[in-house]
Order: sequence, then C-alpha cells, then structure tokens
Amino acid sequence: MLPQPQSPAIGHGSVALIPAGVTEDQRGLPQIVDGGVDIGAVETQTGKRTASVSPGFARVSLPSTVIAGAKLNAKLRVVVTNQGGAFAGNVAVNIYADSGTSLDGGQLLLASSEKNVSLKSGGSAVFNADIKSLAKTAAGGAYHLLAEAVDPGGATSVTATTQTIEVVAPFVTPSVSFVLLHPAVVYRGSVIRPPGPDIRVTVGNNGNVTARGIDITLNPSADGATPDAAIVLDQLTLNAVTIKPGKKKSFRMIFDVQAAAGGNFLFVSASFQGPNATNVATATLSNNSFVL
Repeated sequence: MLPQPQSPAIGHGSVALIPAGVTEDQRGLPQIVDGGVDIGAVETQTGKRTASVSPGFARVSLPSTVIAGAKLNAKLRVVVTNQGGAFAGNVAVNIYADSGTSLDGGQLLLASSEKNVSLKSGGSAVFNADIKSLAKTAAGGAYHLLAEAVDPGGATSVTATTQTIEVVAPFVTPSVSFVLLHPAVVYRGSVIRPPGPDIRVTVGNNGNVTARGIDITLNPSADGATPDAAIVLDQLTLNAVTIKPGKKKSFRMIFDVQAAAGGNFLFVSASFQGPNATNVATATLSNNSFVL
C-alpha cells in the first residue's frame, strides 16, 4: 500500500539498509527515487521528495539603537512553514544581524535553535529566540535581522526584516570640574596646617556605557592651558570606581602649596581606563580664587 501524500514515511527510509542487489520495490518499480527511499515495501514515484522550510518574522522586539556588547532583553518569534512535498522532522533556525539582506559570511550570529517540528507540507512551527547582546566587536551602522531555516536535507532559506537597528560602538568620555574647598584663598608662601589645601574634583561620564577605572592628575600650570608635567601635586588611580552614563562622582585631592609655587593655575586632568575610553578631560582653576 502506498503512503499517503503527506505521510512521514515518504523519504524517511534509509538507503543504507536496502539489501545489496535490490533495485525495485514490491511492485517492480524503482526502489530509490530522487536519491531517497520511503519506509515500507512500496515506493512513491512522483512528487517532491524533500521538505522545504521557509522562515518568517512574526515578532521583533528590539530597541531602535543598540550598543555593541551591551546587555539586551530582546525577543524574536520566527514562524517556519514547510513548503515542500515531504514531511519535515528536525529543523534548525539561526538568527543573524547583517548590514545587508543576505548571508555573505560577515553576519553576526545572535541565536540558534533546532527541534523536531514534525511538519507536514503546508504546516508551520514557531521558534522563539531571546537575544542577550550583540558582539562587542560589532561595527557601528544599520543592521537587518535575518532568519535562516535549515530543512532536514540541509537546504536553507533566508528572510530578512525590512526595518533596521542602529548599532553604535561603546565609548566613555570624561568631563571634569573642580573647586577649592579649604582654604578659600591660598597665597604663595602660606603656611597651611596639614593635610594642606584640598580640592573637590568632579568627574562625569558623557559616554554610552559604564566607565570602569579613573586616573586623575593635579599639576600646576603657568598659563592655564598646559600643565607642568614635571610637578605632580596629587594623583589618583581608582581602578575599582565605576561611573554610569550621564552620572558624576566627586573625589578629594590634597596638595602642597610650596610644590605648586611654579604656576598661577591648578590644572587637573581626568581619563577613564579601558578600551572604550576616548579622550582626556581637563579643567583649570585660576588665580582669581587661588594665588600661588
């Protein structure tokens, strides 16, 4: 008895199990058709013998802008439809991000899933995917989402979203300001009781990711534009400090008046540590409130 048109027996036999010398089925017709064999004593002779699965996005929950390497809570739903003439068992779905709408080898793999969907021709199955992050190495620019479905025979089908997401590179950029806390005015040659004059330095993060680690240096300056690098009044290396985007933190620095006597300005510079740091922020305090 022939298998029904959408029977899972079609194409799911094993060619390797056919005894040597057997080339015909029970009716005397070819045993192997289109490179495959059915389960049973008789072989269907016509019709497509493989599944052909096609993916489509049913739900895309992603922010319009994504920072490479940052955490995401994105959810995707892909519906896979069997458009072939044979039963589909295991189907794999891969989700990619790419600047184009086809897989060219430079795409970023976001998620992957494989399961036995048991699809008859025309049947559909749902694949859900959670996207945790994009690779830190992702270049900035507009990306399409692409869904790739792989059928039991290894054939692939790809569909892409028409909308794009903007990927930006992570960076941290410092801002800095400071004020003299004690005393309000310091004169050259003044005798200040320990621990000496102190200032409050405020460092902000104008970047898009959390800054980790800060270096702050205090120097005198003759012109208010260039620090005297040979004289370091105070220096802070804060490896464990973090500052979130848009936030600020303040730090206290103490210096010796006599060591600072070479200039009429205090010059502070601040920089973040790590590969995402982009530049150094500086600020000066003039002799309007500070006399050396």
